[in-house]
Amino acid sequence: MGLLATLSFLPSVLHLEISNTRRTLASLESANYSVRASRPHHAQTPPPSSYAEQAFDINITELVRRIGLDDDEPLTEQPQVPPAPQPSPVSTLPPEVLSHIFACCIPQEQFPVPCSTEAPLLLSHVSGYWRDLTLALPHLWTALHINYKDPASDIAFASLWLSRSGNQLLNLSIAIDFNERPQQGIIDVLCRHAPRWKHVRFDFRHLFCEPMYSLDLAQNNIPNLKAFEFHARDVSNTNVWPVTHLLSSAPQLREITWVDDLADTDTLLELPLYNLTHLSLAMDHGSLDYLEVLEQCENLEHIRISRPFSHTPAGREPLVLPKLKSVNISYDLTNVLDHLVLPGLREVMISSDGDKQIQVQPHSYSQSLPHLPPLPHAYAEGPVPASASTPSIAPSEAPVDGWDPTGHARTLLAQDECLASLVGRALRAAG
Repeated sequence: MGLLATLSFLPSVLHLEISNTRRTLASLESANYSVRASRPHHAQTPPPSSYAEQAFDINITELVRRIGLDDDEPLTEQPQVPPAPQPSPVSTLPPEVLSHIFACCIPQEQFPVPCSTEAPLLLSHVSGYWRDLTLALPHLWTALHINYKDPASDIAFASLWLSRSGNQLLNLSIAIDFNERPQQGIIDVLCRHAPRWKHVRFDFRHLFCEPMYSLDLAQNNIPNLKAFEFHARDVSNTNVWPVTHLLSSAPQLREITWVDDLADTDTLLELPLYNLTHLSLAMDHGSLDYLEVLEQCENLEHIRISRPFSHTPAGREPLVLPKLKSVNISYDLTNVLDHLVLPGLREVMISSDGDKQIQVQPHSYSQSLPHLPPLPHAYAEGPVPASASTPSIAPSEAPVDGWDPTGHARTLLAQDECLASLVGRALRAAG
């Protein structure tokens, strides 16, 4: 304690000694100047070892500055910090406005392919603020197409993307070339979000083998699914069954697109056809009884069918589809129209080999009209030569107000004599 008390008084003592030294040096300097002034110029110079000269050479000011006891010395100026950069105008926008702008940047495709140069990934790499906002907006992450190739990266990427979508409904598409090997990992990732499926597309290839995947995680767990597309190539019926079984448990399903080169009637009958309003069927091989399928589609409003050729038994009773409004049909399937009664038909599109479509819109209508009169039976069955004149219309078959078939007839007859016969069939079906 004695040593600490002594050290605590040391600065004060040192300060006092320095002050006394200053005064002594000042008096010595004054006395020395007076002595020098009174002596002759040639007086002997004191030896360099004299105390006065050595004391005078001490830089008291520098000593005091180093010790830090001079209260009169000004403080050293601190370096100036440069001003912070001003934020850009777009960064000052409220998050509600930015979120709307971000939503407008999302690609318009139903199933966009993720790309670092497009939203939402691009938005998350602009700044920290934009990234935080982008990750906080689940509606930016609700649509996705996965071209599945690398399990190591694709599974992790899909899981991360879907986790950012929150509780939003999803539009999902996946293309898998199974090559007759199981790929259950990526399917399970999608099925874990099955309650939020809204529109889903499966593109499966090379599954002409025993069952290679399962959809059990999604079974009876797809309450919001409204549209489903299935594109299959070289897929056996045993690997199609998980899909048909899954769709049978979708209470809100209204649209199905089925593209299967090996489809058959029994497979299609396993689908929930009764609830459908939109149905698209396309096959390359096999044979389908379209009328047997359509018998289950009482609520159908739009249909598109193409290939294969359908052999309809003779003497079959006409099938009435009261809600069907539009038909898109391949030119070699128009015989199906001979067996249909379509009182609500408003549009017929006939596709030829070159994918050229002939469109017939029997009525110009607005959606406010609940019902329109049926089309007149204006055309006779059978091919009509291209040079033939437009068939006459009997007084009892005069065209209804708002639609004149003559213009459509001239256009179609001038293009293809076979198409004239096809249009005649379509118009009779509408009657």
